[in-house]
This record gives sequence, C-alpha cells and structure tokens, in this order.
Amino acid sequence: MILQASDLDGSAVQSASGDFVKLLCADDILEPTAIEVQSAALERHPAAVLAASRRTVVDNWGATVARNRGLGRLRGEVDGRDAIRACALRGQNLFGEPCAVMFRTAAIEPHLPWDDSLPYVIDLDMYTRVLADGPGVAIRASLAQFRMATASWSASLSGVQRLQFDGWRDRAVATGLLDLSPSELLRSRLMASLQHGRRRAAYRVTAIRRRRRPETP
Repeated sequence: MILQASDLDGSAVQSASGDFVKLLCADDILEPTAIEVQSAALERHPAAVLAASRRTVVDNWGATVARNRGLGRLRGEVDGRDAIRACALRGQNLFGEPCAVMFRTAAIEPHLPWDDSLPYVIDLDMYTRVLADGPGVAIRASLAQFRMATASWSASLSGVQRLQFDGWRDRAVATGLLDLSPSELLRSRLMASLQHGRRRAAYRVTAIRRRRRPETP
C-alpha cells in the first residue's frame, strides 16, 4: 500500500488484513520479486518482526546513483537489539526507506502511530520500536528502488539529518533500547556526521543533474 508522510495515524497499516504489511512511499519502486522474497523470509523465520532488503538508489529520471545500498554487514536473522546497535554505530538507518522493509502486521500494530517528532528518522524510529520486540531478517538482494529526487521530502530534510539521527540515538539510549560505551557514543556521533556529509553530496550531484536535464513530463 502507498504511504504518505502525512499518514502518521497508522490508518494504512490498520487497514491491512494479511499477516504481513509493506508500505510504499511516493515514487519509490518495488522489484518484481520483492513481496514474494520478503514474505517467504518472514515465513521461514516465524519469530522475525520484519524483513529488510538492500535497495538501489535512483535519481529523478530512474538512472542508478548507487546499487545494493543498505544493511551494512547484517545478514540473515539478526537479533533486534543488535540491529538497532548496528544502526547507531554506523551513524545511519541501515534498513532504509519503507520500500525496502516488510513488517509482520501483528508486530507493527502495537507501535502505531508513527512518531514525527524527528521527521528524518521517522522510519528508523518505527523500526527500532518494532525490533525491540524480536529479530529481523536481512536479505542481501536489492528488492526496491528509492528515488532520490531533489524535490522529495527526504531531500528537504537532509540538512537536519545529523541532528535528528543524534536525537534518535539519544532517545534510544534513554529508553533502554540501546547501550553504548563512551567510545561507542563518540564513534556514533562521528559516523553520523560522515553519513550526513555523504548524503548532502549525493543530493548536490542529483541537483546538478536536474539543472542539466529537464524533468520528464
């Protein structure tokens, strides 16, 4: 089902009647086998609360910007708390956008609605709350395409990426979902700054491409 950033009350998820739910935002794209592969993974791992794949990042015109993005070193069934910790230490949302994730419906429902107090990490916040209840499944195949359009909601939020990621991490620590040593906390802050710089650079490149090539009607 299609998810708009304004659909924060969880009505899209609550309307689901199946065992699994997958949300597709704006102009992102699923690969033909995405639903089959992720639902099969959840069936093979009955304790898993979600399944996530890697994804391809494309620009406004569908040209590939980066392949096989996401998940870091996560592979197969992963303890939920370990997955949260991996995100903190890498300074980024390793699971990516909702197009790359499938939830077990019963696992996400108790955590609705979405929390937009930190809009940039709204997806990561939900993944964190769901993964606190059980393991996830990391699928190394790329099963979705995230469109990194310069006019997108994600682009407009990129300038506050680091601050909001820091806010997510600090909240996870305060609520007991994440335990970091002082050196790990420093590493997380440094990696968040690095990822912020990389994302800004990527959006700048996309913006340059857009100026050189008019939008397709």
